[in-house]
Amino acid sequence: MRKSYENASFWQKTGWPVLWGVAVGGVLCILLLLLMAAVMTGIDVPQSAITPLALTAGAAGALVGGAVSGWLGKTRGWLSGLLTGAVLFVIIALAGSVFSLTTGWSHQLLKAAILLIGGMAGGVVGVNLRRH
Repeated sequence: MRKSYENASFWQKTGWPVLWGVAVGGVLCILLLLLMAAVMTGIDVPQSAITPLALTAGAAGALVGGAVSGWLGKTRGWLSGLLTGAVLFVIIALAGSVFSLTTGWSHQLLKAAILLIGGMAGGVVGVNLRRH
């Protein structure tokens, strides 16, 4: 006999969907960064545009990752999206520290806010997507 979804554990309702959301969001973020790098090799992009482009890739990854986690979780999309954005932020921050990319606290707070809000918005959208 299968457990009903209402009696599922927190891990089943939120943990697995967040892991899938982080995986999908992370892959999308990497693909967008690779695409942007390819475009920037072909055209002259000012140095000041690189950070906003990277933040845009992170926001898109968090939005799509949050939508995936919300869609899979079926409930509390804002929470699964928030957790997805938080995990993506930690991964990006750790990757930046490995490569010794020192940035100020204000930049890190902006990045965290963008990823958390993007993940939450995606989670809300994902919960509300119709299943066909």
